[in-house]
Formats: sequence, structure tokens, C-alpha cells
Amino acid sequence: MNRKRQIGIFSVISLAVVLMVLGVLFSSSMAPTSMVATYRPTMLPHPPREFEVKIPSVYPADGVPRPVAFWLPQDSKRLAIVISGLVGNSTDGLSYTFSEPFRRRGFSVLILPSPSHWTFAFHLMPKDRRTSYTESVTALCRSIESVLTPEVRGRLSQVVMTGYSLGARHAISTVPCAQPLFPSAQMSVMAVNPPTSLSYAAATLDRLLADSRKRVVDLCLNGFSIGVLGAVSGAVASSASSPSELRRSLDFFLRPFFMYEQSLKELAAASFAVRLEPILTGIENPKYRLQTEMESFSFARVLVDGPLSMESFVDEIRRSPLSRPRTREGISVMHSRDDFLVTPQEVDQLIEELGPTSRAFDHGGHVGLIFEPLFEEWFEAAEEARSR
Repeated sequence: MNRKRQIGIFSVISLAVVLMVLGVLFSSSMAPTSMVATYRPTMLPHPPREFEVKIPSVYPADGVPRPVAFWLPQDSKRLAIVISGLVGNSTDGLSYTFSEPFRRRGFSVLILPSPSHWTFAFHLMPKDRRTSYTESVTALCRSIESVLTPEVRGRLSQVVMTGYSLGARHAISTVPCAQPLFPSAQMSVMAVNPPTSLSYAAATLDRLLADSRKRVVDLCLNGFSIGVLGAVSGAVASSASSPSELRRSLDFFLRPFFMYEQSLKELAAASFAVRLEPILTGIENPKYRLQTEMESFSFARVLVDGPLSMESFVDEIRRSPLSRPRTREGISVMHSRDDFLVTPQEVDQLIEELGPTSRAFDHGGHVGLIFEPLFEEWFEAAEEARSR
């Protein structure tokens, strides 16, 4: 490498470090923005691998790793089933961190990957139905049945279906097929940041993806910076002794990005698209990219049936076996009005529909609330409602 190029690379890295330091200094007194809160979960350390359990394949896919669940048993008659969010895997740090309040209260925990994760889709959904929301619900229930033996399921007295983002929608949708698997258990749902309208969320991500293609350099710089910071912050976050300490550690690394709100939205859309593309093409490309190889890629093509609109989502809730007359306390939701995949009006409509154990907050981004004391308060309120 010639000297001019070395000097150029050193200058770029030095400038990036200076900007990040300045960002920390100038933003240290500012509240995290919606997207800074949203990116907190991307910087979590991975969980211990000894709890992995391979999910039996229904549609064997040669050369494709089998999907795994995380089974964290305790001497308990209570179980929480965590369903990961869009393109999320059970091995992601977010799903493990999300399960921590349940584990702390003595629940056994089963963490499942999202049906939108390519290993799940390839092994557990028929090739011509990998984009079907309805099929994804069936596949999730089949996975629960195959991982948990009848003996384990039969001795449970309480089961909580829970999840975040798209996994929160799945947690609600799986109740009719999951409930019969636990004949002696009381079932409930705790859902964090479910997309109120999957059609609106898909349209928003498609618009952001189109915008990202106009700013490829910014996209790559932000992606690279987030990746580097994620590696560093993961090590720091693993030593955090409480959710509040974890939040402070993650925010320290993310604050330099507070002025790049739009770029972070576009980066999220591009990252989702690249990880979803194999479901449409049937080809897994493990190389890290920030651009899809399909000019025709659209988020609207990934979810093609089921309760896609706000109206159909509300109707699904009303018809749920857990919707108690007038209260609906069997389903509890926590949401943020500044979540970029929903409208504040629909969040308020959803909370009004569900009743007093569901909460909406002005700030928290998409799933960023799980690091706030508000998450624990909501959790306790939902627990109290279940015990009545």
C-alpha cells in the first residue's frame, strides 16, 4: 500500500474518531432519539451457546443449518415462550436480554427464531409458502410442539406467549394453535412494539429502502461505524449489572449518531432487506451486504396474507381466546409513539382497545423501551393482572 493511501486511510479513521468523540461530548446531556433507542438492541452480546436446541426439520434443506431454539429450563411450572422479531434469531443478544425479566422471576424460557429468519423459513415452511404470515404461525406452533415434550407441557400451570416487533404480532397470532398444547396451563400474552399495521410497516420500510439507495456512501459509513461500536459495546454491555447500567453503556456508544436519525432508519431498512432476501430467492448469501441483489425486492412481498391491516389486527385481538370481556387483560402490550414503523394514532387506538394493563409511552423507539424502568413497571402490572 503506497504512503498516500496510508495517509488517506489514517485521516479518514482519525476524522471518524474525532467526530464520534465530539458527538459524545455534545450529546451527553441530550435524551436519546427514537432511532438511537431503536439501535440499543443491536449492540447486545450474544447469549451462552450451551442452551441451544436444534428444531426438527419439516422440509430438509441440504447445506442449510437447522434452526435452533434456546431452552432455559428452571424448576418451575411457569414458562415464557419468546418469539424473536423481524429476521431475528434465537441466538441474538436481544432475545436473550428480553427473556431476562422472566428468568429472574423463575420462569423457564423457550426462545424461538423469527419465521422470517432464513434458517427457520427453509426448514420449517414449504418453499411456496415462506412469505405467508398464516403459514409462519402454523410453523411456530409446530416448533413449540416438537421442542417441548408432552411431559414438559403437561406439568405447566402458566404459559406466557411473548415477543418483540414482528415477534409480538406472532405471540398474539399463535395463541389459538398454541393454547391446546398446554392443557393444564393458563395462557397470556405480553407483546412489545407490535407493528399495528404490517402493511404500513412494509410500506415505510420500502420507502426507506428506496431512499437508502440514493445515499450508499452514508449508509456504508454508518453501517461500518455501528458494526465497530457494536463489537466494543457488546463487551462493555456484558458486564452491566442492571438494565439501567446496560442502557447507559449502550447510549454512550450510540449518542454520536443522534443527528443521523434519517440515515439510521435507512440503515435499518437496508439491513432488514438483505437478511430477508433469501426467503424470496431461495438462495442464502452469507456475505455481509447493505444492498439487495434484487431490483424488485419489496417488504410487501415478504408478508402476503394474514391480519396485515390495523383493522384486521384489532379483529384478531377481539376474537382471541384470551380476550376477556370488557378488559382483554389476557393480552398486554407495551408500545412507543415514536416507533418509526407505526403511527402514534394507531398506537393509542390499540392501547384503548386492550385496556389498563397495556401502556403507550411517548419515547422509546422500536423496542428500545426494554432497557427502561418503565418496562419493569409494565411487566409487574401485567403479572398482577394475570394473578387476579
